[in-house]
Formats: sequence, structure tokens, C-alpha cells
Amino acid sequence: MKSKKQVEELYQQHHQKIYGYFLQRLRSREDALDACQETFFRLLRQPRLPSCGLTAYMWKSAKNLAREIYRKKTPPLENDTDDIAWSGQGPEKQLVSSEEIREIARAINELSPRCREVFILHRFKNLSHKEIAQQLGLTPKTVENHMVNALVCLRGKLM
Repeated sequence: MKSKKQVEELYQQHHQKIYGYFLQRLRSREDALDACQETFFRLLRQPRLPSCGLTAYMWKSAKNLAREIYRKKTPPLENDTDDIAWSGQGPEKQLVSSEEIREIARAINELSPRCREVFILHRFKNLSHKEIAQQLGLTPKTVENHMVNALVCLRGKLM
């Protein structure tokens, strides 16, 4: 069972770290402040929390919230299948059926949010690894790793 005092203490101890976590992922001070506040409100709204695992629960809640916010800001790929299918591709692309395009879009949507974002920026927006790294605040090696993971994952799902 938790008390308001426990959550207040947790806030005093961890709000700067939680804020930094959101700032790094959301890249907006306003969004990070809102998300930090929402994390602690969620703790207060829970009827029961394990007292020994309150910190772990707080971090899990923060990570879930970051994912929710990211997904809201990143529209699903399925709405863009026509753009993806025909964006600057040669005549061989026209042989791909709309069902195959939907299957590819579903597979891309199943990638982790960051991996999907990197894949789309590279393959469909034609950005280099360096440009993607700068835009997303990652290292070029991390971008490369995301691309490798995306290709392995997609190959496994589409073969």
C-alpha cells in the first residue's frame, strides 16, 4: 500500500532524473515537464502499489508513458503505404501488389518505434545515417545498428 507521503518522497528523490529521461527522449522541455508530472500523477492514482518496488514501478510507468507519447507523435505507417510504394522507385516496384505492400507496412509497424523511425528516414526519406543521427540525437553507429536490426527483423517476417 502506498501513501501520498511515499510518492512525495519519491518525487523529491527522482523527479530530476525522470525529467532528464523524458527530455532526452521527447526533445522538448515542455513535453518532458508534462510527462514527468504525469508519471507521478499516475503513481498517486494507483490504488495499490508494492511499497518495496515503488521506484521500479515509477520507472516502468515513465517508460510506458514515453512510449505512449512517442506513438502519438509518430503516425502509423499504414496510412502512407501508397507514398512508400511509389516514392521514386523504378518500374519493378509497380509489380508489387497492394497486399504485399500492406504486409510490408504491417511488418515495419511491428518494429520498435525508434527502429521504425530510423528505417523510414533512411529508406523512404533518403536521409544518410549521419543526417538521421543529427536529427534524432543519436550516434551514426546507433543509427547503423537500428538499420541492421530493422533489416534482420523485416527479412524474418517477410521471408
